[in-house]
Amino acid sequence: MLPHDFMVYGTLINATPINNIKLQQKAVIIIGNEAKGISNNIIKFVSCKISIPSYMHELKVKGKADSLNAAIAASILCYEFKKQNNNNS
Repeated sequence: MLPHDFMVYGTLINATPINNIKLQQKAVIIIGNEAKGISNNIIKFVSCKISIPSYMHELKVKGKADSLNAAIAASILCYEFKKQNNNNS
């Protein structure tokens, strides 16, 4: 069980882009696999649904994948958490 002051973030394709959210410092990030995402058994624990912003629609690129490798996605999310936490110090 997590302490009550922790936010549980979960990654989904059509969620709020992470750069549009003020991230909490005490947090857990749940990242699903590339094919199936986060299971329904786990997603019920997610407090805030987040995504990595996609700029493909701005470039008008069609037929490209909507997902990232889970390790790459985790790296991007950790970078954004660190960046925001450094700015809040």
